[in-house]
Amino acid sequence: MSYFVLLGTFLLATLLHELGHVAGAKLVRIQVRTLSVGFGPVLARTTYRGVTYQLCLLLLGGYVLPVDAAVNRARRIVFVASGLIMSIVLVPLACLSVLQIMNPAQSLVAGWYHLITPWVTYPVHFLFDSLPSLLPDGPYTVTVLLQLLAATSLFLGLTNCLPLIMLDGGQLLLLLFEGWFPVLRQQERRLLKISYVLLGLLIAVPILIVFVKHIETTYPILLVGAFILYRVVKLSPGMRL
Repeated sequence: MSYFVLLGTFLLATLLHELGHVAGAKLVRIQVRTLSVGFGPVLARTTYRGVTYQLCLLLLGGYVLPVDAAVNRARRIVFVASGLIMSIVLVPLACLSVLQIMNPAQSLVAGWYHLITPWVTYPVHFLFDSLPSLLPDGPYTVTVLLQLLAATSLFLGLTNCLPLIMLDGGQLLLLLFEGWFPVLRQQERRLLKISYVLLGLLIAVPILIVFVKHIETTYPILLVGAFILYRVVKLSPGMRL
């Protein structure tokens, strides 16, 4: 049951993140066409005030599409940054504020310090090993759920700050530097490919480390995986081994 609660919290945090982009778009008068939670085949869809809201099968994030992509750089920066501000600042502070109202003895500053400390002290470890801290023990009371939403939103926002082109952090860097180096925008497709490779490594390396640590039982899976990877590369157009 814990994992279903965590999944629901991630979906809510993702929706709030994307609504942050929508709010930023409205602030700088960018018309939004679609807000999607998830990718791939659409499971549910509705339209409200000209914006299509949809839930998709692959619940691995979300996106907001503007009607017109030809928007000046300053407005695009606000549009991209607004989702990060929502996830990293507004949602956690809102949850902590409600917790303080429910329990006046609980300090807002202390709650924020407890929330942000793992990211400041050991960010890489927390990035790859945050699941235990996001699955609290005991019953899921309102207090626990608010704490979970605050931590999940912060996790979502900070991971979105990674400098990968498909994430908000990469898009912000591209927008900030393309004024000085216009060639970067022309190389966006190449940067996107590099970003996918780096993202694949971020996902694969921790899994590979676990497999290597238990090599006595996992070596058949490693062999089959290596063979499949070899065949995929061998049969891919333009690849030579």
